[in-house]
Amino acid sequence: MFAKRLLFRDLHIRPETVYREMGYANRMPDPTTVAEVRRVMHLADEVMSPRYCYRVEYGRLEGNQLQIAGSVFLPGRIIA
Repeated sequence: MFAKRLLFRDLHIRPETVYREMGYANRMPDPTTVAEVRRVMHLADEVMSPRYCYRVEYGRLEGNQLQIAGSVFLPGRIIA
């Protein structure tokens, strides 16, 4: 298994993405909200350390069914 640790900034989350998820769509929020988002994103970079892990497994594809390490996945025709 491989594990990797990142910095929050490595996720490349843009403030515009945060605004959209907050419900602002394509509009710019008010200056107070912009400052708060900037502050929280800076704080997140100081306190968060995202991690992920993965391992390489052999699998078998039969039609749209993917079998890996005893588990069966149905990823759909395009991905399969």
